Amino acid sequence: MDRILSKVWNSCYGKYLLPLCFCVENLINVACYYLGLAFQDNIARQAAFIIGNVLFTLIAFSALLSALRFGQMKLRSLLPLGAVLLFFIGCHIRALMSFGFTGIWIHSAGQFAFFAFPAFCAGVYAAAKRQESSFFDTLEHLGLFAAPAALIYFNGSLFNCNPFNWGRDLGILSYMTFSYTLMPFLLAMVFQFLEGKPFSLFGRTLKHPQRLRGILIALFWIAIIAAGTRGTYFCVVGFCICLVLSSYLHRESRQKSAILSTAMTFVLCFNIFVYAPQGFGTWRMTNFLQGLSKGELVTTKEDPEVSDKIDDLVKADGSQQIANRPDASAEPDAPAEPDAPAEPDAPSQEDSMLENIQIRSRGTLYKLALKEFQKSPLTGMGPMGYTVKYGMYPHNILLELLCETGVAGFVPFMLLILWAIMNLLRFGWKQKYVRYFFLFLIAYMVQANISGGLWYFSPLLCALGYGLALPNEKRETVPVPGTSEKDAAASTNRA
Repeated sequence: MDRILSKVWNSCYGKYLLPLCFCVENLINVACYYLGLAFQDNIARQAAFIIGNVLFTLIAFSALLSALRFGQMKLRSLLPLGAVLLFFIGCHIRALMSFGFTGIWIHSAGQFAFFAFPAFCAGVYAAAKRQESSFFDTLEHLGLFAAPAALIYFNGSLFNCNPFNWGRDLGILSYMTFSYTLMPFLLAMVFQFLEGKPFSLFGRTLKHPQRLRGILIALFWIAIIAAGTRGTYFCVVGFCICLVLSSYLHRESRQKSAILSTAMTFVLCFNIFVYAPQGFGTWRMTNFLQGLSKGELVTTKEDPEVSDKIDDLVKADGSQQIANRPDASAEPDAPAEPDAPAEPDAPSQEDSMLENIQIRSRGTLYKLALKEFQKSPLTGMGPMGYTVKYGMYPHNILLELLCETGVAGFVPFMLLILWAIMNLLRFGWKQKYVRYFFLFLIAYMVQANISGGLWYFSPLLCALGYGLALPNEKRETVPVPGTSEKDAAASTNRA
């Protein structure tokens, strides 16, 4: 029976589980775009999105149970995995007790339940079943589904037309979201290009798979450049640097990785510094670099008076939102009659001035996070406290962890991250596809410190689940269901 169940799992969705945790919600949105359902937020699109993610969550949870049953995971793995879940669940409970059923808490809890937790389960399952090789094969094939959308976006940007619906967004997919949608497919195809693996399409093996991969890499990368998302630029360039270093350290595909990374970096720099079509969004990067040349971290234009009010914002009460209020641009109320008594809970003039502040630049968000940590260094302002107070997260998971949980939460969580990294380096660094997956995750760790929200960032949970559950093949054998004891012993001897 276990053998039959294992075959069902592996043939039906086992190999799709890990790749989908990086792209399932975006693929649903792309599918809705093809069907004409993503040009506005409608009931049909919402239903498809909710049903798809609920089903994926259930499948991922059942996969975790399967890994626990068949994978014979040791206590060494279960303890840190349980600690990760307890940390996130405990922080959500603490936020609920502090702020109640606010929209921010409901959003964060929903994102964790239907995005982060399934990714965690997928990471554990992939580590137990050792599916690193099939991960890139599957992600490459899923990328073909997004290729027409990338072509549409590239064509619209190149000729400065607007087939997207409005602005620079692909339907309801913002230019930023669409850029991150293409990123996992781009990275997977880079690995496949380096390996030169066969490419099967509709049951037929292509004669020249490298040509197709080269075209798709160019298409995805130029579409990402056209979107103008600076975070994706940093993620891909950081990935390329680590890829070249890894290739030279392990003496694998050194020439290919160097040439491909150099070519991708050259195309990006050419579009930023030399020439870019009018429809490309590279001007965002140009403005960012100009700010850095002046010693300022400015990602978005904001009121220059915001910097002068940072200390006042930090001193203000954090039980409710004081900045980035949705009604900040509304017309002020008519002044009260001179003889009329003031309302007991009426905000002071100073508080009203703070409510009208719109914080847009990451530099300001980072400064506020550091000052909030200095205000309460031991326990922090509480999970989600920053978002409740300022209306948005710090856009850096390390700063978010530090300012919201203080040293008491930062230290143990960083120990879990270091545990996962050491696991990867000790048990998997000499295995090519484990190392490739680690490099793949590096791009998302860069994103986590640019645009990631700590409490529901699914790649982080996936990385922790995978890194902490990765078995030590030198000391213990984690047999795949359906394999014989003889095969398992042979695998151990090879390791």
